[in-house]
Amino acid sequence: STLMHWGLESDRVALMRLAIAEAHRFPDLASTVGRTARDLSTELGVRLLTQVMQSDELRSLPAFAPEQLSATARLFLDLVAVPMLFRALFEVDLKTLDSEIDQHVARGVAFFLAACRQGGVS
Repeated sequence: STLMHWGLESDRVALMRLAIAEAHRFPDLASTVGRTARDLSTELGVRLLTQVMQSDELRSLPAFAPEQLSATARLFLDLVAVPMLFRALFEVDLKTLDSEIDQHVARGVAFFLAACRQGGVS
């Protein structure tokens, strides 16, 4: 939740909106920035999941195996972060979105962990 609040701060969202608006003028730059953002967020997701999976229960799940962790992190980010990011790009009043982040993250994390426990994430 903390990272979502930080990442969806108005100046950061404004910069993302500007980059999207100029993508047609600088397509190569836009592609590079998009890939880099995806790669860096996946690396951050892996680090966060590694810290969270200290319990034996999570470590034993196939989704958290070292060879699966990058894909698992990407699925986590696609489930939790991307929908809010997409909404932030179109939301006029980001305070409205900010008030929904904690509940969205809690629901997304619960759903994600349930899927991992059922073998649905791999």
